[in-house]
Amino acid sequence: MSTHLHIDDRTRQYLNIAYSKGNTSLEKSLLDDKLDLILKTRIRDYMNRGKILINGQLIEKRKGVLEDYVMREYCRDEMNFDRYVEIYNRVLKENRIYEKKLLIDQDTLRTRGNRIPESMSCLWKQGRMLRYYDIAGRDFEELLDTLALQNYKDTQVSTLKFIRLYPELMAMYDIRDQYELHNLLKKIIDPKDYNDIQFNRQPIITFGEFDRKKMAYEAICALSPVSLKDLVNYMEEEYGYEPLVFQANVLNEFSQFYHNGIYSVDFKKIPDDKKDILREKLTQDFYYVDDVKKIYRSLFPKEDIEAINPYSLKSMGFSVNDKYILKNWESGASFFKYLLTKDDITDLNELNKKFSVLRGFHNVSLDVRKDYEVIEFEPGKLINIRRLIKAGYAKEDLRQYCDDVDEFVEEGYFTIASLRKNGFVSKLDELGFDDRFYATILAVDQRFAYTKAFHSVILYKGDRSKEITKTSFISDRMKDYESIDLDSFVDEIRNDYGLKDLNREDVKQVADNTDLYYDSIMDKVYLNERYYYEEFDD
Repeated sequence: MSTHLHIDDRTRQYLNIAYSKGNTSLEKSLLDDKLDLILKTRIRDYMNRGKILINGQLIEKRKGVLEDYVMREYCRDEMNFDRYVEIYNRVLKENRIYEKKLLIDQDTLRTRGNRIPESMSCLWKQGRMLRYYDIAGRDFEELLDTLALQNYKDTQVSTLKFIRLYPELMAMYDIRDQYELHNLLKKIIDPKDYNDIQFNRQPIITFGEFDRKKMAYEAICALSPVSLKDLVNYMEEEYGYEPLVFQANVLNEFSQFYHNGIYSVDFKKIPDDKKDILREKLTQDFYYVDDVKKIYRSLFPKEDIEAINPYSLKSMGFSVNDKYILKNWESGASFFKYLLTKDDITDLNELNKKFSVLRGFHNVSLDVRKDYEVIEFEPGKLINIRRLIKAGYAKEDLRQYCDDVDEFVEEGYFTIASLRKNGFVSKLDELGFDDRFYATILAVDQRFAYTKAFHSVILYKGDRSKEITKTSFISDRMKDYESIDLDSFVDEIRNDYGLKDLNREDVKQVADNTDLYYDSIMDKVYLNERYYYEEFDD
């Protein structure tokens, strides 16, 4: 270190003899007013000996850190890996970084091509395409709750299904296609929480034991007679299979059922003497077809299970979907709406366990919430509007609440707690619900965006194209300061927004992935490193 501080041997020997070694850190020594500017500069240069200044930011001279920096600064839009490597090497050379170990050359190209797809700073997809994506800075609770992958078993889906099924959710998380979603899910989920989940070649995910030929045959039976076009469209909607791929790789095995553009099978029938017995056993309004087959087999072990098919079930008076049957209901939509609205209080979590894999259930669930037929007042708990009507409140009051909030808040972030802290009052306050109830009312209004973070709902009014994440929230809040003690910063956010679960590590994590700078010795957060060093120069 003496070399970096320009201390000659004679001076160093004198200091060792005349003084005992102290315990003040180099970082704290920079705050000593008695230290002259030249020595401060040398100490600072020594502390930064392993860093390089790029565009005003001090970046550690480590390949992984430099790769993440280049992604963040230059890969906001997708590009192929070769182009990324060109930019990475150019940035290093422009900043006079010539160490071979830091460059990506032919010797390290394959290694980095394996490492970067696993990075938590990007989404990677087919064609070796990537773009920057701040995975650590997002809360994926709503995404995972909505997809409910834990409810899938012994099946296979393409993530294209979820892209088509949940367009608003994908927009909220800035997920642009099925390949990005596949890569993201692979990085954020714990496989042990799911039913033997396997991430196959993008965009396919398999759960447990799966027989694709059996699946295709059951689909043909469920829809028969069905045109080729309708069949492949169904497989695209239900499983996410791309039509041309499914037609080429799967349907060629079922040519015996195909004639003049139509797939058709000869259905086996349930013997008449068995129908009444089965009908008496099927007492509920809803059954999955697979469950009907299990019941039939338990009643008649020697009978052909293929007798349970759409034709035979329709002949018994059931409304038949490809995956389920209904008793006393003409459509799944009407049945699902009944389930979601029949009670004053509904446990959505329980319904999701059984129905979340069905596209129709999600659509109805979304519709009744958008129309304020039900409102989420606790996580996974819905209250019916008629309960509010009994208390003297109507849908018009909910819409007026949104209008009042829109008029009250300026552009930026807010929470229900911050609204109240700033003096907002509403007749709905008399209901006394938790903040989740009021946030849910606003979240379905197109004037507001939101994200779920820190076990709360953070809302935003303004540019709808802006990414709303916990990272953007903390970064924008920091713009009010040049620097601030970390504990003070956390306390202010907690107090201003009511985010009791926000902690120090959340802010430090954001600083690691943005221009914010956190100094562990000073325990302070700076808007960027420039403000950090200016503090020592003052």
